[in-house]
Amino acid sequence: MNNAPRNWACGLMAPAVLITLGALFLMDKLDMGLEFGDSWPVLLIVIGLVKVLQALAASPRQPATSGGPQPGPPQSPWPGSGSTPQP
Repeated sequence: MNNAPRNWACGLMAPAVLITLGALFLMDKLDMGLEFGDSWPVLLIVIGLVKVLQALAASPRQPATSGGPQPGPPQSPWPGSGSTPQP
């Protein structure tokens, strides 16, 4: 079983499609000037937007690198515990 954390966009497709279909049918039923037969491209747009959001959420994030100085090796928090002997 996959133990990877589930991102927020994974389960977005079904609710988005159902809400869009419901809104389109409601607009058709209320005679708002938009018939369902003419509004199906809206459904395709919503599906495309959800797919883009899923792709963005799944893409690995790369840390931004700047041209500034890079951090040095880790230092010991305890004085005198380094590799050089203390007098």
